[in-house]
Amino acid sequence: MKYPFFVEPLSVEDGGGFVVTFPDLPGCMADGDSVEEAVVNAADALECWLEAQEDRGAQVDEPFASFKYAAESMEDFEGQIERRDDEIADLKAVVERLETELSLAKSSRSVVQARWAFERRPSSSGAIRNRA
Repeated sequence: MKYPFFVEPLSVEDGGGFVVTFPDLPGCMADGDSVEEAVVNAADALECWLEAQEDRGAQVDEPFASFKYAAESMEDFEGQIERRDDEIADLKAVVERLETELSLAKSSRSVVQARWAFERRPSSSGAIRNRA
């Protein structure tokens, strides 16, 4: 079976060179001074890792299992984003409606205040006129 692997440079603090890891096989890794050496060592590490799992009677996932899981997780995440987008659109519609209602209420209040001010305007004699 062919398992995917990653080759990454090691920092100077970690001794330099390169490390190879297998995302589907926890703990299976190897290193080397060059990429080529790290990959050759990784092939040996893979063989030893698989033999050790077989000796323990442990189940070994099929190749690319971690990538399949990541793809499924990504689909779930995209679905969550779509649902959130729908919720945001709904909330924006509510906000627009409330802003419209508020604007209408402010306009109505201005009209009422203007009418009240007109009705309460004092006459030239200083007495307040009532329209009633």
